[in-house]
Parts: sequence; structure tokens; C-alpha cells
Amino acid sequence: MSHRINNAVLNERAFRLPPGRRVAADTRSLELRPDGPHSPAYTTQVAWGVADAVHVLIYATGSHVAAGLPTPATAHEVLGALRTAALGLPQLFNQFGGFLAELLDAGRLADHVRDPAVSVSLAEDHLVAARAAAQALEREVERAQAAINGLYIPDHGDAPGGEGR
Repeated sequence: MSHRINNAVLNERAFRLPPGRRVAADTRSLELRPDGPHSPAYTTQVAWGVADAVHVLIYATGSHVAAGLPTPATAHEVLGALRTAALGLPQLFNQFGGFLAELLDAGRLADHVRDPAVSVSLAEDHLVAARAAAQALEREVERAQAAINGLYIPDHGDAPGGEGR
């Protein structure tokens, strides 16, 4: 089954901040330090850095594809990096759920809208779904990467569309 992606539709929807959402902190000089020091500002900056990285990749694989994605080998490597990122998302979402549950159990949460236990329960339901979606994302990106493993751009003397070299 062949699927064609309508880039015009995707580009129309891509990276529009929801109403009321502020623009992220400057991530141009973001240094990734897994061992810290960690702070609320740094954690938020890293999260926005992920969003910024996706935004850059959209341009590198879209309007700047000739420079940003010149070969199937580049596509293969980028998909591998994205798969690696997706591998960590289930753990990240699990840790968010654990954080919220700890705060709730310690009686340290309040909510302007409803009982904090309801909010944490709803969040956990959505985080469980997000974990499953991230696992599916990782599997599908892995399959896409495997599917293009043998692709190359033939030299002028090679016949395109053949099997192997």
C-alpha cells in the first residue's frame, strides 16, 4: 500500500503555537548535560530545544532538502537518530507520571479546576497513551529506516531501480 504525504497540508499545520502559548527561551546556545546541574529553567530550555530541533529538521527535510537531506544515507542516519530519541520517550513519560504521583501522595498538589487526584489520574491516562504512541513511533521509524537501508543514488553509469550493486 502506498502512502503519499501531502506536504502542503502538513506545512499548513506545522509549528503554529496554540493560542496563549509563549515562545520558548533562547535555545541557540543550549548545552546538553545529562548529569546537570539541573534547574527548572534548564529542564524547560532542553524541552524547548527538542521542539526547536524538530522545527529545524522540518526545514532541513522540506524547503532545504537539497542541502539538508541530499542522500538516502543521510535519511537513514537521521531516521536512526529520531528512532533513538523515540526510544527514550516512554521512560520520560513514565517519569512524569511518577513525579505527579509522588507529589500527590505527599499532599503537595492543589488545582484551580478540580481535585488534584482527578487531574493526576487524567494526566496518567494520557501519559500511558503517550507511552504507547511513542513505542509505536519508534517501531515505525525503525521499519522506515530498515526499508531504505539499501537505497542509494546511482552513479551516472549505474542503472537505477536495480537490485544491489
